[in-house]
Amino acid sequence: MEPKNRTVSGDVLLSSPRKLERFEEHWPNGKPKAKGIRFVVDASANSYVEHGEHRIWHEGGQLKSVTVYVFGRKTGTRIEYWPNGNPKIKESYDRAGHPAELWLYHENGKMAAHGTFKWNAEAHQEFHLFGHPHDRGKDFEYRDYHGTWTYWNIEGAVVARGDWRDGRPWSGTCRVRVYGPKYGPAALDMVADSYEFRRYKSGEVVQGSAIKSSRAEGE
Repeated sequence: MEPKNRTVSGDVLLSSPRKLERFEEHWPNGKPKAKGIRFVVDASANSYVEHGEHRIWHEGGQLKSVTVYVFGRKTGTRIEYWPNGNPKIKESYDRAGHPAELWLYHENGKMAAHGTFKWNAEAHQEFHLFGHPHDRGKDFEYRDYHGTWTYWNIEGAVVARGDWRDGRPWSGTCRVRVYGPKYGPAALDMVADSYEFRRYKSGEVVQGSAIKSSRAEGE
């Protein structure tokens, strides 16, 4: 028997029964743009909850992404592709829909970055204005980084590898946000001015170790 209501994405209360519909969207050139399944919350307000497999295509017809949802929560592995067909982003989620692991790829198909997460529920109750290049909505944030993060250049050579503990850069070389005078460090999750690779030892930055990195690898 289906429950009377179900909470999805931590924000939406989905009352039962809801209409489950298949949808398809097309680009002006007639090629597919999006296809999937969703629950209708309020059609007049374009309010829907994703459920099942969703596919999105580039305007040229190449597959852009494949995502699977269970009552609005991402599950399993999500893959996003470059227009040339090579993988761009691969994200895995645990059974609760929380981010678990991330892979980024250069357009030539070589690995750009890889790292793991540890869900920080308390941190996600805070209000965030903006994210950073690795954020996926309110999923991936530096506060969730936990474990080893590795970065490669476009030729495939390792350029940095560092360990994080509960959202804190701890040892090795870690890629971190840098705030300039426009925002300052007290601006919560405002857009950072730039990014740097910095060496850390026991949670403390090694002075003079910063190397500029203006954009995320694999973007």
